[in-house]
Amino acid sequence: MALEKLTDAHIRAAKCSLGNSSDDLHDGRGLFLRVKASGTKSWNFQWSAPKGSPPPKRPKMGLGAYPAVTLAKARVLAGKCREQLADGIDPRDVREQVHRPETFEDSFWKFFRDKKAFADEKKANNWSSGVRTHVLPKIGKRPVAAITIEELVKVLQPIWDREVGRKLLPKLVGTMRYARTRNPSILNEHEDVAGAIKDRLSEAKRSTRHHPALPWERAPDLWVELGEDVIEISFKFYLLNMPRVSNVRFAKWSQIDFDLGVWDIPAEGGKNGFAFAAPLARESLALLRVARKRFPKSDDDLIFPNPASFKTGVVTENAWTNFLAENKWPSTDERYANSHGLRATFGTWAGDNEVCDQKMAARCIQHKVENAADAAYLRSKLLKQRRRVMQRWADFVTSGEREATEAENRARDFREKLDLNAEPSGRTHRDIANWSRATEDEWREAKGFDDARKVREALEAKDHYSQDE
Repeated sequence: MALEKLTDAHIRAAKCSLGNSSDDLHDGRGLFLRVKASGTKSWNFQWSAPKGSPPPKRPKMGLGAYPAVTLAKARVLAGKCREQLADGIDPRDVREQVHRPETFEDSFWKFFRDKKAFADEKKANNWSSGVRTHVLPKIGKRPVAAITIEELVKVLQPIWDREVGRKLLPKLVGTMRYARTRNPSILNEHEDVAGAIKDRLSEAKRSTRHHPALPWERAPDLWVELGEDVIEISFKFYLLNMPRVSNVRFAKWSQIDFDLGVWDIPAEGGKNGFAFAAPLARESLALLRVARKRFPKSDDDLIFPNPASFKTGVVTENAWTNFLAENKWPSTDERYANSHGLRATFGTWAGDNEVCDQKMAARCIQHKVENAADAAYLRSKLLKQRRRVMQRWADFVTSGEREATEAENRARDFREKLDLNAEPSGRTHRDIANWSRATEDEWREAKGFDDARKVREALEAKDHYSQDE
């Protein structure tokens, strides 16, 4: 972009276009003069925020009114802003330190920018939405150094019995502790800020509503219902292993060890920030071999690439929950089951069938990893025990399909035996069955393929044989 396009003469003569409330005259590289219909003129500097920053995408800040701030002075100020941005510093932070005390809102966005990294703007907005809704309107403009524990408690008290209250607490604490690194006097009487807040909050019982879980008895039915496209095969893999939804969506071939039968979920894929070694049952390994043959290898090594999702190329976050809702799969309450609730389905199955204790069930599905040592212990010491549990779960989940296959094989064998010769005359078992008017079930119950006479006698006893041959 061209630099220093404006001149003093141009600026003095500038007027707002008829019908506009203001016009912007650009000098280049973010510096522009805003000319209002009222005749006032002011300098502004605008830039592109780094990826993952809080909104807006194109922040701006004022540099002063013209002519008090001349063109030459505005260029100097804009140059300083560019230098700060090059050093990773937000120009607004520098100005705020000079002109006014840091507010809670300032501290929160500093904490957000410096301590949190998000893959896209949607996740960044989701993470900050609770603070923007419940906290900033109340204490956002308060100097952060003046905020007390009692004020934080007052903010959380109305929502403490809701899930949003639990999620906001660490964000408030993180903001205050990060502000303390710049000003040690902030809440210096409370070493444990979170503990101090909790001690003052009422012991409200949260009416947390858990994710709707499929009754565990229906898991084999769900397996049989799932088809062969990428969404439903990836759902099968999730159902067998019960990890977190994102683990399957972003699973890569490089994470699979076929020799050891282990899926190494990286630390960034876990809610607690630790890597997790998931033992793979025989059915999981077989499913992965099917996926490797069926789906084209993606450039980013994804196991379940989804070309239909043209923006991300992965299975969408709600694809499996949508499948359950569209096909009206019930939960243990009045709602339809969802994919996350299936983790509770697994836990209930393990408890009701005395497969393992509650702690082991939680460890099997990446629900109980408390620290790095715990993560290492899960892999080195408990892999064999967790594999036994997950294999039993896989055997149960696929039991409906296995029973259907076995029943089909028995029926095929039965039909083949019906066509074997039963008598020297050449009559087959099928001929005899048709003559006797016996149903297939009755013929199967007679169990007389090796002795046609016994079969006839059994059927005659049931009055199925004609009295005149």
